[in-house]
Amino acid sequence: MLNLTKRVEYGLISLLDMSSRDPGAVVTASEIAAKYEIPLKLLRQVLYRLAKGHLVHSHQGVRGGYLLGKQPSEISVKDVIEVLEGPLHLVECAREHDCHQIQHCQIRHSMMHLHNRMVSLFQQCTVAEISSMSSCLGDSTRAAPLLPRRLVVSS
Repeated sequence: MLNLTKRVEYGLISLLDMSSRDPGAVVTASEIAAKYEIPLKLLRQVLYRLAKGHLVHSHQGVRGGYLLGKQPSEISVKDVIEVLEGPLHLVECAREHDCHQIQHCQIRHSMMHLHNRMVSLFQQCTVAEISSMSSCLGDSTRAAPLLPRRLVVSS
């Protein structure tokens, strides 16, 4: 089954929380963890990776915490997935070209087409769009509202 990992969900939740704050306002991992009932240890790992990927800035010290490293409109779901989990691959042959079945594979072309569409959709969908609950699909439908602990992805 194709699922976003908890790391990706928590990363998106954290980015949405940061995007809802005043520009320059920092938030601590503890604040986000408490607000959304996220395990603090896992959230700290997520925020560390987001900082290494330049999606958030980390500030040390008494008034330390995290804030967005880019505008919400510049952070795509694809960016978040790749920073937290690595490159997107719908099927193995999307990353490995030495598949032993490639000579007689009947699904590769279709799966690569789906893979490219999926990657494109995740690239086009930004934190700003999720935050405003607009559709990442480019139509006028509204995405389902976000629950405090869950990201709802509409199709």
